[in-house]
Amino acid sequence: MRILTILSLTLIATFITACEKEAPKPTLSEKAATAAENAGEKLEDMGEAAGEKLNKAKEVAEEAMENAGEATEKAMDKAEDMAEDAKDKAVEISDASKAKMTEAKNKAEELLKKK
Repeated sequence: MRILTILSLTLIATFITACEKEAPKPTLSEKAATAAENAGEKLEDMGEAAGEKLNKAKEVAEEAMENAGEATEKAMDKAEDMAEDAKDKAVEISDASKAKMTEAKNKAEELLKKK
């Protein structure tokens, strides 16, 4: 029984060795063609990845521009509101000043009439 097992294993090993020897090995040009094909696929993948990154960068830039435009509009609105408030305050101060001057003038005239 052992002899049959040893003979079977030897026969199988011989068959495998023979198959390996008979298998055609790729030529140098076939290896070069395979390498070129692999490199082409890698370049294609890299190009796709670069395109995706470029599109993402474009989206981010567009969003940033949109946000900057909104911020500018808000700042301009705020500046206009502040200018309007300052104008109203100036008018208020001017009116109060005129009223005080008129009051002082009237008091001065009264004092002159009393003398």
